Amino acid sequence: MRDDSAQAKREGSRRHSVVSAGCSELIRRAAAYHPLYGDNLSNHLPMALIALDRMGASHARLEAFFAHYVPKLELRGAPAAPTDPLQSLGVAADFEAVFAHFQKSVAERGADAVLREWLPRLIPGVAASAFHAVIRLGYGLDAADDGEICFGLADWVIEYQPLGSRGATTEQTLDEIAATMSQSIAGHRFQPGIIVDRMAEVARMPVVRRSAAQPERLDLADIARFAIRAYAAQEDFTLLHLVTGCHAFRKLAPYIDDVDNASRYLWQAVLTGFLSTGLPYKNLHAASTDADWRTCLESAIRSDNDHTIKLIFTAWEEATATGDPLYLYVAARLAQ
Repeated sequence: MRDDSAQAKREGSRRHSVVSAGCSELIRRAAAYHPLYGDNLSNHLPMALIALDRMGASHARLEAFFAHYVPKLELRGAPAAPTDPLQSLGVAADFEAVFAHFQKSVAERGADAVLREWLPRLIPGVAASAFHAVIRLGYGLDAADDGEICFGLADWVIEYQPLGSRGATTEQTLDEIAATMSQSIAGHRFQPGIIVDRMAEVARMPVVRRSAAQPERLDLADIARFAIRAYAAQEDFTLLHLVTGCHAFRKLAPYIDDVDNASRYLWQAVLTGFLSTGLPYKNLHAASTDADWRTCLESAIRSDNDHTIKLIFTAWEEATATGDPLYLYVAARLAQ
């Protein structure tokens, strides 16, 4: 008798792809490249392709972006036997073995079951690769691409970055917490490094470790509002990642049973990211623009800048979900 249980699980978790066949083929070609390159930088190729496709780019434009981006990437290593991801947290050399584990698990049990099992385990390290692992996973879900889901999970494992204690609760708002803590580390001189290095440096600071950093009430909407207002006020490169990280987290939330608890880890990472800029606290609550979304999307499609592409796409989706006009404001600023 044929055992249909595994097949039923796969069918039950299958999502309808929202990207074109041409985009899916380019994603498969992009799978030949490692999620990291150079000095621990993140490979944004599949994410940018998905964003371009969703915004209406032609296949010729997708091909052109692929050709533009690929030369700086690094090919993956040889396939490896599956290994337990929990034994490889933060071990970059284990990517292929961890990827093989997730690939096998998704083939046997379906992506939904794997996500529900692993997201609670990985959430304490949500800062992984300056949110890029979470972002790649969110785009994989958006594209209904099991390979990209496995890439995102494996990247999250090897770049896993816990930030220590989340801090005690306080009656302060997110804005007040950020203002207080930014003042407490004002004047700190960071060591050379990329975003993840500065975030780790912040997490080690005694004044940060003993601060009350968790508001009594918190949800994803609060964190996303903080992120977009902080970025709108200062347009810092690190703050950009807070916005795109919150966007990705929203896509993961349906697969997390205790979203309230997970949101506190997200806030810890967002706050740490903000503090890692060394900037004084500023937050723009309202702004207007004469631009429209069509102009912004067309500008993003023409761009070769992966962060511009992703942020305008993020802003478009978040504006649709929340109605917050600040997303159009920051998209228009990038589109100039």
